[in-house]
Amino acid sequence: MTVDAPSLLGPGGAVSRLLPGFRPRPEQQRMAAAVEEALAEGRKLVVEAGTGVGKSFAYLVPALLHLGRGGGPIVVATRTIALQEQLVLKDIPLLLEALDVDVKVALAKGRGNYVCLRRLEMAHAEQGGLFPQPEQREQINRIHAWGRTSEDGSLSDLAFAPLPEVWDAVRAEQGNCLHKRCEFYARCGYQRSRREMYAADLLVANHALVFADLSLREAGAKYLPEYEALILDEAHAVEEGAAEHFGFSVGLLSVTRQLARLSGTRRTGGLFGRVGGTQALLAQAVEVRAAAEETFRAVAKYRGEVPERRLLEPGCFFDSLTKPLAEFVAALREKHAEIQDPGVALEWKARADRLEEIHGTVGLVHGLVDPDLVYWIESAGRREYSMLRAAPVDAAPILRRALFRRTRCVVMTSATLSVGGSFEHFAASVGVDEPTEVLLGSPFDYKRQCRLLLHPAMPDPRDEAYDAAVVARVRELALESGGGAFVLFTSHRSLLAAHDALRGELEGAGLRVLRQGGDLRPKDILDAFRERRDCVLFATETFWQGVDVRGENLRLVILTKLPFAVPDHPLQQARIERIEDEGGDAFKQLSLPQAVLKLRQGFGRLIRTHEDRGTVAILDPRIVTKAYGRTFLRSLPECGVEERT
Repeated sequence: MTVDAPSLLGPGGAVSRLLPGFRPRPEQQRMAAAVEEALAEGRKLVVEAGTGVGKSFAYLVPALLHLGRGGGPIVVATRTIALQEQLVLKDIPLLLEALDVDVKVALAKGRGNYVCLRRLEMAHAEQGGLFPQPEQREQINRIHAWGRTSEDGSLSDLAFAPLPEVWDAVRAEQGNCLHKRCEFYARCGYQRSRREMYAADLLVANHALVFADLSLREAGAKYLPEYEALILDEAHAVEEGAAEHFGFSVGLLSVTRQLARLSGTRRTGGLFGRVGGTQALLAQAVEVRAAAEETFRAVAKYRGEVPERRLLEPGCFFDSLTKPLAEFVAALREKHAEIQDPGVALEWKARADRLEEIHGTVGLVHGLVDPDLVYWIESAGRREYSMLRAAPVDAAPILRRALFRRTRCVVMTSATLSVGGSFEHFAASVGVDEPTEVLLGSPFDYKRQCRLLLHPAMPDPRDEAYDAAVVARVRELALESGGGAFVLFTSHRSLLAAHDALRGELEGAGLRVLRQGGDLRPKDILDAFRERRDCVLFATETFWQGVDVRGENLRLVILTKLPFAVPDHPLQQARIERIEDEGGDAFKQLSLPQAVLKLRQGFGRLIRTHEDRGTVAILDPRIVTKAYGRTFLRSLPECGVEERT
């Protein structure tokens, strides 16, 4: 008898028999049926599945059945490595046991997540010339000791987070591998993972790796093996992820790290110290570094005090880098032919390749070469660390060509894809034409579990009285709830103002106040929040989505403002201009749908289980006073609504 995915997830099915406490959900069964059909017929499928549906099982069960029937390979892509590991270490093994299918599974991470043992040995031996700081040398010694015993060889197996410049010197790199000629080949974690990837039926990756692979395929190469189907979880992030990975960025550190690997911190350090006759190259390296510093000073000066500045005319900043950098790369390639040691030769070539890529990116941005890209300068901390950035104005044509036309079946799912019940904005933004669409609500009883508290009497957010009114309402709500609150802002400036105004009073009332961007990392903030029921967290972007706090420790979510994107960010500005140039309405087609989806993400932080209860308070009066507010309200789950004056 043929077994289908919905029955396996239904009452008395194999999953419920094996998993104590498993609760069959009709929404989950409907999603599983849709995914099963899409895999069988090679469709493009978009599924919105509300919080609590159990998306992972709803796509994994039909995927494993499809593989068990001889289909595949299949790639499942999540947004984070943490969720990847949950699928591979917990969910998939359980389902393999329940379904009794023979499927080879592999976890796929990007090459840069793995240590290259050959590069590690070189960097460890040359540490005095490579790393001027004691902390850097202490870390390279720790990584060297770890590398001798680690079976995994990936960054997640390392007991500490290394400095970027240290890991950059030892990580595996494209075009910098001796393969079977390497003495460390048998122990190499990256090569082992690659063999497992190419032998797997089901490959669990993350968005970044999938988009990086698509970018490589556009250039005629690839990282992932061929696959029949791609399942993209957390698909609301697809457009921005694609824009990031099909774009370009470069900063001063990009140049200086490559030069440091060549020339080291002393005249005898780095690769130059291993190769004779490099005095002229050393002089060129000094010239290139000075030119890079001069160019990025000009970049920072042009940006001024704003966090981002769009580049609209070629040659907006003075470029003294590309000419000496091109000459330096040519000299490196000429010298490369003389190097006898294969390991040194490969490392040398990799540095020349990276510097050539930097040369191309600086030239691209300086000349505004591609009209389909938007170009800007972005703050990267201190003024001298300004970055040059470029990204596609519209990722849809790239995804249509690179993904949807090449892949037989693509399943995209998230809890937030629709706006007012329509997938039109999502489909247009990612370039999927006429997909099968499935809209599933949540199994949670929002009418019983959640109260939506609106504040139509608040000042308009553009009014100077708004920030003070926000402080007053946050004080009132946080004290009323006794903590257990996320207070989510759309700007760091507003967050700091409210935090500084309320911290003393809230702590005086016995509440613990936490702030994103303070001394604690986001993970540590969440751990602290989960330990107590009286915390008040002031946060921005990171905590609007992908954060899961269950139970009574989170009882209140305050959304201080409707999350419209900043219209003067260069990428948003370029997208608005393109829509308007084509005769469209940028507010209706872009700004409003983006804000609705983000508001839904923030709203979704509150109710995570059938037992959760609480209030979502929206302080922005426009959700009531403006006509477009109805679009926001129609997009939220149906729950009890209360207005507070």
